[in-house]
Amino acid sequence: VCCQMSSKVTHLYFIFDVAIFGTKLSIDDIVRVEKMINTVIRKKIPVKVNTVDSQEFYGYDQVTLIPGEIYPDHDIRIIEVQDDTEFISREPCCGTHLEDFCVIGL
Repeated sequence: VCCQMSSKVTHLYFIFDVAIFGTKLSIDDIVRVEKMINTVIRKKIPVKVNTVDSQEFYGYDQVTLIPGEIYPDHDIRIIEVQDDTEFISREPCCGTHLEDFCVIGL
């Protein structure tokens, strides 16, 4: 099991800190994840942001939650990444997100 601890996005780099419980990630796992992320970036998929209340929030399927995180009753930001062929990610978030995955130089 793996969960996000923090992240930092700049115009030069992206840092994504995770906590891993159980089986450790191998170098092959890390390379595979990096390839998946780069594929999503190259597709320039738009990022959708919705604000919902707790009733709508608990009605969503496939939501990535951070263990121990407490979400408010109102104004929960839901970040979704989905292209025409596949579901990629949906999570509640209070942080800043890009409008798409278009990255110069990739």
